[in-house]
Amino acid sequence: MKTIMNRYISLAVFFLVSVSQAHSQMTYRIVPSNSKLTIHGTSSVHDWIMEADQFTCNLVFELDDMKVQNIADIQFSVAVKDIRSESNLMDKKAYNALKEDQSPYITFRQTALESLNSENGQATGKISGYLSVAGKTKQVVVPFTGKILTNNRISVSGIISLKMSDFNVEPPTAMLGVLKTDDAITLNYSFEFNPDLTSDR
Repeated sequence: MKTIMNRYISLAVFFLVSVSQAHSQMTYRIVPSNSKLTIHGTSSVHDWIMEADQFTCNLVFELDDMKVQNIADIQFSVAVKDIRSESNLMDKKAYNALKEDQSPYITFRQTALESLNSENGQATGKISGYLSVAGKTKQVVVPFTGKILTNNRISVSGIISLKMSDFNVEPPTAMLGVLKTDDAITLNYSFEFNPDLTSDR
């Protein structure tokens, strides 16, 4: 009788552990070499683009049978001076406009998962959070498209439309005011993540 009870207990523990693992939250860390962040804008003379070559991003989400069940947390940070264009003069003016000396980092942290649709290894949705730029923090909504890759890697991409004036950033000018940067910008991101096996939740 004792042997049978022990078997039942073992089966129950195995079942509970399996369910817990299937629905556990995992921390994922960005793969910088396979990730890209660009800022696009226009001006009175030509379009322009800046690209970040270094940044950090961690996310915590729940995955079950190739389906994203929940996105619990996202933390992103990029140093202003790690955002560069093909022009040193443009970079300098951008850093001044972004108040780099007072606010050297641009950060984002998730506050809520607004929507999520996931099926067959694909996911789309929107996340809201606090974006801090040039010392001002504003709540924004970030759309995303995600895909589960091999070896439990995931890719996430999207486009965010912003206005510099929303963060009290004055659009830079050059050539004695001949070149005037427009207020509207778009952020294009394409990130790849690997599971952080040292810090699952």
